[in-house]
Amino acid sequence: MNDKQRARRKGKRFENQVQEDLESKGWIVMRFTKKVENGKLINCRPKWAGGRLLTFQSGFPDFLCLKHPEIKLVECKVNGYLNPEEREQVKFLKELGFDIEVACEDNGIQYKPAMADA
Repeated sequence: MNDKQRARRKGKRFENQVQEDLESKGWIVMRFTKKVENGKLINCRPKWAGGRLLTFQSGFPDFLCLKHPEIKLVECKVNGYLNPEEREQVKFLKELGFDIEVACEDNGIQYKPAMADA
């Protein structure tokens, strides 16, 4: 297994932990299936290879979370770092009125507001 595969598996495990943590706190958690492209929210497409489905592409951020009357979006990042493209998406989603948090590993799962300029 190469480093990229290890990182992907670690990220997926972390996403599962975040989902379980949010659900234990009373949130309804589902995959966010949209992403920002050219100033619009568009649907993500599944990934195919050799005629078979590899993955259902999740959007950015990872989760849409509901707990009446709140709605928030959560992106899972083991290290808490958003790349420049992700920060642009945060800026766009905040302009639409969404609350966005980044879940990161820091002595357990920590939730921090996503900053478009950080």
